[in-house]
Amino acid sequence: MVDSLEGYIGTSYGLYQTLDGWLTVKNILPDFFVRGFDVAPDGSLACTGVDLVYMEMGYRVSSNQGNSWQKHNNSIMEGHSEIRFFGVDSLFAQERGKYASFSYDGGRTWQIQLLDSGFSSVSDVTIINKSNFLLSVKTFMNRKKNIFKSNDGGKTWRIKEEFDNYGVLEFEAHQNTVYGVGQNGLLVKSSDQGENWIVLPKINDYTLIKLDFIHENYGFVVGGQMSIYPLFGVIYRTVNGGLTWENVSPEGIKTSITGLDMVNENLGYAVDNNGVIYKTTNGGGPAKSDSVPKYGKDGKLWDGTNGGNPTDTTTNPTDTSNNGSASGVSNFINDNLSLEIFPNPTTGKVNIQLVGSAELTNEPVQLVLKDGAGKTVLESTMSSTTKTINLSSYAKGVYYLQLNAENWNTTRKVVRE
Repeated sequence: MVDSLEGYIGTSYGLYQTLDGWLTVKNILPDFFVRGFDVAPDGSLACTGVDLVYMEMGYRVSSNQGNSWQKHNNSIMEGHSEIRFFGVDSLFAQERGKYASFSYDGGRTWQIQLLDSGFSSVSDVTIINKSNFLLSVKTFMNRKKNIFKSNDGGKTWRIKEEFDNYGVLEFEAHQNTVYGVGQNGLLVKSSDQGENWIVLPKINDYTLIKLDFIHENYGFVVGGQMSIYPLFGVIYRTVNGGLTWENVSPEGIKTSITGLDMVNENLGYAVDNNGVIYKTTNGGGPAKSDSVPKYGKDGKLWDGTNGGNPTDTTTNPTDTSNNGSASGVSNFINDNLSLEIFPNPTTGKVNIQLVGSAELTNEPVQLVLKDGAGKTVLESTMSSTTKTINLSSYAKGVYYLQLNAENWNTTRKVVRE
C-alpha cells in the first residue's frame, strides 16, 4: 500500500493496482508472471518475473504508476524472485543463485554481478540504506539458510547468522531494527542494522511468510499452511517488539496468508493464497484465543471426518503454488519439507529436489505429469531426494507436476518453452 487508497498485488497473471482501497482493481502489467515487486518512496514500481509472451525472465520498471514500463528480458531462466529499490534510480534484483543484477538508471540497463561463489539461492533481500544490504541465503556448502550482510552496496558479503534447520524467508527493516520470519515459526531480531541477531520466542510452529512493522515495536506476522490439509491462515500482532504476540486472525481463512501491508496502526490489508483480500480498520481487532480454524477441501471445518481425506488432493482447490496465486507463495510442502523445481520454465530437463527432514525425504514419491487438459503424459517414481525428468520431446505449454507420498502431496506448474 502506498497510502490508504493506492496499493498493488503481484500475481502470476500480472501486477494489479487499486486506487480506491481495493473496491476496484486493474491489471497494469498483463502477460507478466510477477515473482517479486517493490514500490519506491517516490511511487516508482519495479517487478521481476517471467514475460509470458516470450517466455523469458526479466524486469519491469515504471515511474508513472504503471502507465508505461522500462522492459528488460534476458535468457537466464532461474532466480528472479526479489527486486528492491535502494535509491532514486538504483535497483538490486536477484538473478540465478550466486548472482544479482544492478541498475543505476531506472531499469534501462542492468549489470550482472557475482555475489559470492558459495551462494545457492536467495530467499529475501532488504535494503537498510544505500550501503547496507541483508540477504537470507542458502549455501552450496551446507544447505543452511544464513544471513549475510554487505556494507558496500552489495560488492562484498559477510555471514552474520547461521541457522541449522530453518532460515529467514523475509526481512523488515526500521532504521536500526530489523526483523525476520521463516519456517517452523522462526522469529529473529537485530537492533544494530543486522550486525547481531537474537531468536525471539516462538508463537507456534507454523510457517511465517510475511511481516510488517509500523514502527520497531508494533507489527504483524502472517503465514499458515497452504499445501497440504488441514489448510489455514494466521495473523499475529505484537506491541512490544516481538516478546509476546496476539492472535488477530480473521475468521474463516481457508489457506495461508501470503501478503500483508499496514498503512498505519489501524488500517491494513492482507491477501491469502486464494487471492482473497482482508481489511482491518482497528489494527486487527481485539485478541482472540490462540486456536486456528482448519478447513478441509469441501470448505467445512476440519475435524478429521468431514473435511475429506487429507492425503487426497486430486480436487484440491487451494494448492495453487506456482499456479495463479499471489506472489510471495513459497516452495513449501509443509513446515518440515520444501520442493525445488528448476529450471522453470525449461526447454528440456527439469530438476526436482526435496529439502527437509530425513523421514520425509527418504520415503518413495510418485510423480505424475499432466498437460493443460488434465491428461497424464508421464508417470515415474522418486526414490531419493533428487530426480531429473526430460521434457524436450513434449509440446510447448503448461504442465502440472503432482508429487504423491504417504503423508503429503502437492502440485506445481511447469512451463515447457
